[in-house]
Amino acid sequence: MANAYFVTSQGELGLADFSNRTISVLAKTANTYTDIAINKSGDLYAVTFDSLYKLNLSGSSVTEQKVLSFSAGSMNALEFAADGSLYAGGGSSVYKIDIGAQTTTRIDSFNSTSAGDIYIQRNELVISTNAEDLLSINLQNGAEAVAFNNIPSNLFGLAKTSDSLFGFYNKTVVEFDIEAQTFGQVAFTGTLPSGVFWGATSIDQFRDPSLPGKVETINGSAALDHITKPFTKFDISFVEISGSTVVIQFGDVERLTLNSVERVDLLQGTLAFDLDGNAGQSYRIYQAAFDRAPDSAGLSYWIKSMDGGTQLIDVASGFVGSQEFQSIYGADSTDTDFVGRLYLNVLGREGETAGIAYWTGELQHGTSRAQVLAGFSESQENVVGVAPAISEGIWYS
Repeated sequence: MANAYFVTSQGELGLADFSNRTISVLAKTANTYTDIAINKSGDLYAVTFDSLYKLNLSGSSVTEQKVLSFSAGSMNALEFAADGSLYAGGGSSVYKIDIGAQTTTRIDSFNSTSAGDIYIQRNELVISTNAEDLLSINLQNGAEAVAFNNIPSNLFGLAKTSDSLFGFYNKTVVEFDIEAQTFGQVAFTGTLPSGVFWGATSIDQFRDPSLPGKVETINGSAALDHITKPFTKFDISFVEISGSTVVIQFGDVERLTLNSVERVDLLQGTLAFDLDGNAGQSYRIYQAAFDRAPDSAGLSYWIKSMDGGTQLIDVASGFVGSQEFQSIYGADSTDTDFVGRLYLNVLGREGETAGIAYWTGELQHGTSRAQVLAGFSESQENVVGVAPAISEGIWYS
């Protein structure tokens, strides 16, 4: 049964039952919480602007235990990931909370402010912002993309179930259709809370993918294979890559096993699994050249270009000649400075004496800077270093 807990501006803790379309207030809280979150074990936590509490609900009463305080003083969004990690949003920042260590670490910032809730889909954290959009932030590389434009004002609550996304604002609940970029009001029976919604969460987001729904296996060929599925990337609840075999779970609707199939064309984009092929090389050369996660438009362009026959060295040459590359490495840098900067930007460390001497010697004997850049990009050290960021595939549109 899909349902969501919610909190309100009047200190109410309630439950919205999406299966039966009923709503009720369960208890009054001593504190007024700005958001609420539930983990896979069913434990409820809530935040005020400056503190985190654990809630123990028993019948119509609730006990509230303060867990830690925040120095930021602006927390209004909270959610657990499937692995048990706890994330919070406040102001223009996203934080990771370690309850055991009593620490709050800022992991990302964005060009707006948190409207009041987040949900997490695999390695994507999606936050409602005061720019009236749902902003997706990749938890591994920080890449940002707008998942939904023109959300309702005062969207302070989000509840992700296994197959739907619900939003809570004022005294209204809506269901989002990410594919169509639309939302519609959900009609409930029961007693509405006296306050306005300030946060929501659903344990249904953690539904066990061992209940796969439809099961399908597709075998590819030696060529670059694409298949098409009528889902969005936000419908994906599970991805596992093992060599040339990929398993994808789409909520509780379908489990798909791919053997030697490199691309899955979804609604609004494509998920690529050729991590050693064009998609992986495009991602790594982009990050190596500019010392940042690839932007969506640029990455899409170069993946499609390499699919069309462009070679890695040609991509590297284009990057080396770009204004952004020149601003990072210097238009008139010496070979030694260039190589030293590559070590820092690509491998994240100072270059060892022998390595710098080798690459500088290569440049002095006619190897181009584009060739050296490509060499660093596809080095075993960089392939291993970038792997966590693309461990569940590479998204492009």
